[in-house]
Formats: sequence, structure tokens, C-alpha cells
Amino acid sequence: MPLPTLIKSGLSTLFSDIIIENSSKAFSILHEHFTFRADEISKAYQDSYGYSITAITVGLAAPEQKLFFVQKYLYSKITRDFADPIEDNYFQSFLQQQTQKGEDLRQQFIKQLNKFIKYKDQLFQLN
Repeated sequence: MPLPTLIKSGLSTLFSDIIIENSSKAFSILHEHFTFRADEISKAYQDSYGYSITAITVGLAAPEQKLFFVQKYLYSKITRDFADPIEDNYFQSFLQQQTQKGEDLRQQFIKQLNKFIKYKDQLFQLN
């Protein structure tokens, strides 16, 4: 899908199909300021992936270890806000369906996530 069409579709959805009075001017301004090169898009996806894995890792940390993780990585507020509900909304309900101990699963997940994060620079490469 060409970028202008993609922008129009996104704006249409964003504004719930409200027609912009001078749409050509709005789209040209958006196109001028929001056109990215492939390497910039790749980097943004890689960074986003890294932030997501980091937030999930923080969210899976045992409650008494969260302060350590926050201090170690100096996470942004948005990372902390994303990480905070993981324990209550996901991990605890998942844990109720498992036979393994919570701490074992917690450590296993964090170990696997640390492996995933190592590959973020190879992912989402646009050529």
C-alpha cells in the first residue's frame, strides 16, 4: 500500500471516518514530517521490540526484585507502566494453570527473554 494511501487510511480510522476539510494540505504536512527511510523504520521496530521484551522481563521479576531491575536499567515511566500489570493480569492467571513453581517459571521466562533480546538488531531489517 503506498504511503499516502496508508496515511489516509490511518487518519480515517483515527478520526472515525471524519472527513478533513482540507485533506490534501493535511496529508502533505503529514507526509513531509512523517516519511521515514527503511533504516529508520527498522531501528524503530528494533527499539520497540527491545523495550517490549525489557518491560515484560521487568514485569516478570519477582515483586521483591522489581526495585533491582528498575535501578539496574533505569527504565522509563512508560516501560514501568507497561511492566506493572504483567504480574497481576497475566503471570498469576497463567501460574494457576501450571504445575511448576512460580519462581521456577519466572526465572525460566526471564532467561528466555534475555535470549530473545540479543537478536533484536537482526530482526525487522528492511532492505
